[in-house]
Amino acid sequence: MDKVAILSCYNLSQPAPNLPSRFPVSSAVRACSVRRWLVRSALSFPSPTSAFPSIFPLATNADDPFLPNDNKQHPQPYQQQQYPHGQEYPVHTQQPTATPGMHVGGGGGNRNVKNMPYDSNGKRDWSNGTFSCFGDCMTCCVATWCPCITYGQNKTRFEHLEQQGYPHPSGGESCGSDCLLHCLLTSCLGAGWVLQIGSREKIRDRYKIEGGLMGDCCLSFCCNPCTLTQESRELEQEEMSMLPPKH
Repeated sequence: MDKVAILSCYNLSQPAPNLPSRFPVSSAVRACSVRRWLVRSALSFPSPTSAFPSIFPLATNADDPFLPNDNKQHPQPYQQQQYPHGQEYPVHTQQPTATPGMHVGGGGGNRNVKNMPYDSNGKRDWSNGTFSCFGDCMTCCVATWCPCITYGQNKTRFEHLEQQGYPHPSGGESCGSDCLLHCLLTSCLGAGWVLQIGSREKIRDRYKIEGGLMGDCCLSFCCNPCTLTQESRELEQEEMSMLPPKH
């Protein structure tokens, strides 16, 4: 009878035989019955994830970034947006350009304070005429007797505006290297006016003033004090436009 009970313990599909109480049950049979009960209990007990879904949520591939997931939304290739009536708006690649009177980059103030009109080429006249030098008598007198000082001031003021974007703190260098070079050429060769040709051309380019190399050469040679005063007043107008308004 013990052998029949042991064999039935390993057959989980058949219940264990009810042994009569008059037959002694050995310890081997009792251990086999306990093991069969544990196996049946483990198979019939629900899993934690199915019994308690809120505590043990089912893990899917979408929750694990290291597992492949076919349900994830992969980025789609770029598609041109379709506008009404099936038309696509054209893409404009042309950059905006500055209108006359505007300046782009380089800092600075208003480069056309008097709102001088521009021609079809985007050029304008000087804000003050060549022979309007008596509008600034002090500068005109200095340019007449010591043109090297006015030239040095104009050149350093212009370079400071180009590089820093604001007026020169001291109003230009009166006795710098530019002034000394102009004084040396004027004293020895009388050719200090040659330096003013390049300086005048740069000022014209900054303020979009019409003119040419030949005109700059003739005016610098024949009307040296007038041209220096004219250039100084043009620079002064831009410098004054950057000062805070007076209350």
